[in-house]
Amino acid sequence: NRLSTLSERLVIQVSQYAFTQQRALSLMKNISGDGRRFATAGFLAAEQAVLALASLHDAYIETAGKEKDTSNKEKDSSGKEKDTAKKETPSKESKEKKTAGKK
Repeated sequence: NRLSTLSERLVIQVSQYAFTQQRALSLMKNISGDGRRFATAGFLAAEQAVLALASLHDAYIETAGKEKDTSNKEKDSSGKEKDTAKKETPSKESKEKKTAGKK
C-alpha cells in the first residue's frame, strides 16, 4: 500500500513538472553520458534510456521551437528558395574525356 501511495504522488509530481529547454537538455546529456552503465545493466535499462531520451527530445523541441533548417537554401528577391550549396564543377580532365568520346 505504501508503494501505491508513493507511486501516485510521483505520477502527480512528474505530470506537473515544467520542462524548460535547459532542464531537458541537461537531462538528455546526463542520460546519454551513462552509456556504459546502461550497457552493463542490460537490454531493458537501455530501452528505458532510449524511451526517456525520445521523450526529453520531444520536450526540448516543444520548448525550443522547431529545429532550424540546416539545408543550403536561401530565398531570392522574389521569395523563391534557391540552393546555395556549392556544386562541383567538372574538372578539365572530365571535360576532355567527354569531348574525346564524342569524336
